Amino acid sequence: MKSLLIMLLGTLLLFSCSKEGSFERDTDDPVVPEGGLLTKTITKEDGSTDSIVTTFFYDSEKRIRKINTLHVSTDDLNIEAEYRYYRNSSGLVERYVEFARFLDNGVPLYEDSVIGIVHNNGTQYTYSIFKGLNLSGDPFSDSAVYAYNNKGQLSDYKLYDIDYDNREFVSHHTTYSYDAKDNISIIRMEFKDDSQSNDPPQIISLQYDDKVSAMNFGSDMLLTGFYSLGLCNPSNETRYEDPSQSSSINMSYEYNNINKPVKSIQTDVSGGRKATMNYYYQ
Repeated sequence: MKSLLIMLLGTLLLFSCSKEGSFERDTDDPVVPEGGLLTKTITKEDGSTDSIVTTFFYDSEKRIRKINTLHVSTDDLNIEAEYRYYRNSSGLVERYVEFARFLDNGVPLYEDSVIGIVHNNGTQYTYSIFKGLNLSGDPFSDSAVYAYNNKGQLSDYKLYDIDYDNREFVSHHTTYSYDAKDNISIIRMEFKDDSQSNDPPQIISLQYDDKVSAMNFGSDMLLTGFYSLGLCNPSNETRYEDPSQSSSINMSYEYNNINKPVKSIQTDVSGGRKATMNYYYQ
């Protein structure tokens, strides 16, 4: 399973488009408890009409229940995506659903979907079984295994697949390293199309401010082995570097009275492009 929106929710989708994944959808209104929860972000690229609107929905315990995104592009190819999290009585995710729809001038082109059954040992995620339809419409079924470091932080993700001669291999391997403040500082990702592939790893480094992130959903945002910008760390990212993609992005912020961001300016250093993200809370 390779993901369409790599869940860099917001800016990075403006600077470079990516994947994700129908099994189920709902249109119910959000349950939004009071307490400074992030309810929406709107990202716009300077000098362009491209925009991304991301809406967050919570359960009665203030845990993330659903994330919706709408990516509106100047070329009229728009993407609607939805991510849903179903929890057990302990609050751990036990079912995860992705859905994406691609539209050209409002006309649906194709859809992509993934459903994951997530297993745990009572306190930590252990493995998942993912099933869905990829962009070509072919069904797939993969399994992922999670591992944690000695501080209880999710540090390793391996996605297993079967290649053309029926050999099992790790098609996607991500490791996470953390800084002293529990922010993810290094992400190392490897992708393989089959058991013989040997592509170089993609290594992403991150730097942070000393304020409070808009929302920290922790390991719930790492279940697919990707990374959610601004959603799984205690602090706010100030720099994102990915040499394999020749990508360097700086982020600066305006904060509210509890040190959470209300606005960020995100600059693609290599390309000179800028985007503005506004944050809305309740």
